[in-house]
Amino acid sequence: MADDGMATELRIVHADGHPVWVSLRATIVRDEEGTPVHVLVQVQDITDRRSLEDQLRHLADHDALTGLLNRRGIDRALAQHVARGRRYGAEGALLVLDLDGFKSVNDTLGHAAGDELIVTCATALRNRLRETDILARLGGDEFAILLPAEGEEEAIVVAQAIVTVIREATGVTASVGVTPFGDEPTTTSAMDRADMAMYAAKQAGRDRYEFAPGPLPTTA
Repeated sequence: MADDGMATELRIVHADGHPVWVSLRATIVRDEEGTPVHVLVQVQDITDRRSLEDQLRHLADHDALTGLLNRRGIDRALAQHVARGRRYGAEGALLVLDLDGFKSVNDTLGHAAGDELIVTCATALRNRLRETDILARLGGDEFAILLPAEGEEEAIVVAQAIVTVIREATGVTASVGVTPFGDEPTTTSAMDRADMAMYAAKQAGRDRYEFAPGPLPTTA
């Protein structure tokens, strides 16, 4: 007679020193009177399966071309930041940037050249930002940056630097929208205001940033 036992997954160190994931199941075998006789343990190497699961989770939140967070990933990061802001006080800023004239690059040089430009832009942004800043590609030639702790003045400094960095690294210009977090922001209100500020930068001549002043309004 055997109990149903217990099952778990563990990360252990292989005899040769490298880590592996295993599925472990232990079952108590009892005699006819119900007394435990011995324990039957089954161990299966599931390293490949766990690796595939990790890859799929990564792909769900990351852009395949640049390796940055995608729209889903930045929305999750924003939601977490907003939740912390509601509890401890809002701080930080959100930037949205769009490359000026990107469509003409695709149309005249082809999509391969467009992809190369996007990767170059992503690399330049990564190199300029700090490790604590969160960078994402929203899609196409549009990026978002979450500055978790910077105030308005610091966010403007970053926006100015990004305009210069993109121009110098890629040869094209960028329009950047900046919005601070207010008292009771939401993910949607933050993204909408930063996006509107970015379009204002385009309308004002491109190769610049525009700042959406004041606290974020509460939206449903």
